[in-house]
Amino acid sequence: MRAPLLVVALSLGQLLSTREEPKTREGNAHYRAGELDEAVKSYTRAQVDYPDAMELHYDIGNVQYRREDAEAAREEYRTAVDAAPEIAARARFNLGNVEYGAEKWKEAVDAYSGALRIDPGDVEARQNLELALQKLKQEQEKQDQEKEGGGEGSEDKQDEKGEDQKHEQKDEQQSESDSSAEPQQGASGEQSADAAQGELTPEQAEQILQALAQMEQAQQLEQQEKRRAKARGKGKIW
Repeated sequence: MRAPLLVVALSLGQLLSTREEPKTREGNAHYRAGELDEAVKSYTRAQVDYPDAMELHYDIGNVQYRREDAEAAREEYRTAVDAAPEIAARARFNLGNVEYGAEKWKEAVDAYSGALRIDPGDVEARQNLELALQKLKQEQEKQDQEKEGGGEGSEDKQDEKGEDQKHEQKDEQQSESDSSAEPQQGASGEQSADAAQGELTPEQAEQILQALAQMEQAQQLEQQEKRRAKARGKGKIW
């Protein structure tokens, strides 16, 4: 089974462009260079000037993700879900990867589904949601077997993990010319991702996938019809 696809740092300067924000740009440079401690320091200094910038929580979350500090990354991403839609979608996607890596399948399903609610066209989020749903089903089946006394036939946990060790992070680097103005205002970061998007059952997540598949099929049919109409038009004799 293929592992979840990964992450990317989209910073304040990529979204807002009327005034330079040197501390954020400095943090991005450190991040690209792999200087993670210095990146956190720069982003934290930027937060002094822009305390309501949810994007900076996203950036710090990406640093913590690369540090493999799951708890710190989780906290930052949960705060960043209150950012503008583009950042919120990425934060939920990355939060899904954190939860997936921690084998918290239900939380991963919730996070990926939240990303898809914002951006239904996110192919990676959809693929990862399918993987998380598979894991959640396996966990539920194992629990059912144990309740019925049939736990002996369950798969070994190490085998079940398989190739799931690799996680990809949505992490788009910005150019040195990027700049920023007043940050996007966000709500309090104390609200968790689950609380922000509501509880989601596996059935609801599957409904999202089915709806997306139907949308894709409808789009394909529409494109095919347009091509046929175009072909018919070319064949006309005036």
